[in-house]
Amino acid sequence: MSQPTSRRFAAISVAILAVFVLLFGPISRYVKGDNAAMKTSPAMQLASLGMKFNGSASCKGSGCHNKDGDDTPPKEPLHELTIWKSQDKHAKAFETLTKKDSTDIGAKLKIADVKTSDKCLSCHALNVDKGLQGSTYSIKEGNTCESCHGPSEKWLKVHADSKWQNDERTKMDHATLLKTFGLYDTRPLIVRAELCASCHLSIDPELVTAGHPVPSFEMAYYSDIEPKHWSETHFKGPDGFINAKIWMAGQDVCLREAAEQLSSRVKAKAPTDAIASAWQQTLAHASVFQPAADVAGLDASLKSHVDALSKLKPEDGDKISAEADAIAKICEDGKAKIDAWAPDAASSTKLLQSVASLTGMATSYGQFGIDQQSMGISSLYEAVATGNNKKD
Repeated sequence: MSQPTSRRFAAISVAILAVFVLLFGPISRYVKGDNAAMKTSPAMQLASLGMKFNGSASCKGSGCHNKDGDDTPPKEPLHELTIWKSQDKHAKAFETLTKKDSTDIGAKLKIADVKTSDKCLSCHALNVDKGLQGSTYSIKEGNTCESCHGPSEKWLKVHADSKWQNDERTKMDHATLLKTFGLYDTRPLIVRAELCASCHLSIDPELVTAGHPVPSFEMAYYSDIEPKHWSETHFKGPDGFINAKIWMAGQDVCLREAAEQLSSRVKAKAPTDAIASAWQQTLAHASVFQPAADVAGLDASLKSHVDALSKLKPEDGDKISAEADAIAKICEDGKAKIDAWAPDAASSTKLLQSVASLTGMATSYGQFGIDQQSMGISSLYEAVATGNNKKD
């Protein structure tokens, strides 16, 4: 399928970075041994449920997800596994660890085998203990079905009924559904963003020093260029400005993650260049998100904290972490408002105009600034252009 003209325009400025991200796979600071991070990482939460992972082979069969056909997004259900296996870069994440670039990074970090290292497997595969591995589990599948949808032990059979998941959604929220059945519901956009950001945003400075690409992520943009094995038609409704909603949810979570990463690097006394990079990444997200926060009614003090952070320097230590922590808290506290926000033509257009009118993003925040502004313009233009259920 060819990209719309608007996608091509925005893709130019992020093409090189996108290639690196897709080449190396998802990236994360959430590795075994980092107890604080493990508590907040959705990927680690899945393993902590204590339910078995059966692997993608369990998704095959008559009336299951391996129906022939690789149109993206699919015109009907049951093509999901076929599309993921044939087109999705997540399926190649483990294979990336066999490449010379990956082994070179491992060598610099004194990792004997990156294919068995928890530090690498935490995001390049579904890395779970043997006791949680079902009969058809294979770590070589990379980021497989259960990496995003949770361990299938309790929901594998019952979800064969197409009505089951919707019925359960009416009875319980995402957290309860996850705890009860092990099902990670990707429909709520905030929790979807948390899953994506846990591997696609933060990164260990040691990995960067060793040559690992630095991630730059925006959920709506990457969802749009991803070979979709899913459909967003359930969001359309009478207006259908879903891209604006996806962008808003993604930026809220990404700004929180970026701010937390900045604060943690300052507190850990990371190298100055690592703090400076995290400072740029945080302010790149904050700059595009500030008008969104106003539209969704988030804490009005966000602007003052962002302004204060922008005037600080890497050596300002505690002041940086204090502002970063305040920004992260506003994003966390604002999740419910983001979730309740209903975009329309006026608000989507206002966001597009606000992001497009930003100046100095490249000079102030480098590649992070370029990426967040260009991807934001692309995603929000898509929302406006296809709103009111207009054809793409």
